[in-house]
Amino acid sequence: MQSSTESQSTRRVPPQWFVDEVAEQEIQDLRANPRFPMFQPVTLHRGVQLLSAFSRDVSETGMGLLHDMPIGGEYKISIEDTDGCHFEMTGIVLWCRPCGQGWYISGIHFSRSVKL
Repeated sequence: MQSSTESQSTRRVPPQWFVDEVAEQEIQDLRANPRFPMFQPVTLHRGVQLLSAFSRDVSETGMGLLHDMPIGGEYKISIEDTDGCHFEMTGIVLWCRPCGQGWYISGIHFSRSVKL
C-alpha cells in the first residue's frame, strides 16, 4: 500500500497471474452471500493513515482486497463505482494473508456504509 503523498503513477500493479487466479476463484466460490468481481482501486483510511489497495470482489456484507502490505483492524473504505458514485464503508479486516511477490489478500466485513 502507498501513502497518499505518493503519486498515482507510482502505484504498483498486481501481476496478471493473480488477476487470472482471482477470476478462477470466483467460479468456485460457494459462500452464503454471492460475491461479485470488482477489481478497482480503493483507499483505506484510519486516522491520518491513507493506504491504497485494489478491490477483488464485493458482497452485501464485505469485500475482498489485494494490497502490498499486511493490514488489520478497522478502516473506512472509499471507493467509486463504475457510474461515478462515491461510497464510504466502515469495515473490519477479518483475515489477511500473503499471496506471493509481496502481495497480500484480505477479507473485510462491512459494519456500515454510506453513499455520498
